[in-house]
Amino acid sequence: MFFGTERTEVWKIMKWEFGTERDQPVYDFEYYPDLNLQLYYFKERLISANFINENDEHGCEIYLAGQKIWPFSHKKFFSLFGEEAFVENLAIYDHAELSISAGWEDEVPTLLLAGRGYCAEHIENMRINNVCLS
Repeated sequence: MFFGTERTEVWKIMKWEFGTERDQPVYDFEYYPDLNLQLYYFKERLISANFINENDEHGCEIYLAGQKIWPFSHKKFFSLFGEEAFVENLAIYDHAELSISAGWEDEVPTLLLAGRGYCAEHIENMRINNVCLS
């Protein structure tokens, strides 16, 4: 599955999660509780995947070039990517170039992976909102 994949194609891959009797979801996001995975769509195309590690039993492990990158503590995660490359907004850390968001709010690690430009747009919107609110 790749970012930009049409929702109907994603649904075919994830169909076992819903069973054969259920229709395709109609929301802009879908949550898969057994995987603690939330998928987001824009114009019916996959734009991001949010991995929520609420407990070790159902959490996903993410690997990049054979190296485990998730789940990790705040300190270990930043030792891999460098904290200076992330912009912090309300305890969520966005990396504009890699389109990665990570957070550890209430000791629940969450990792969002997205298509190119997703986090850069989020950071820009945050800056505009902070200027407007000041």
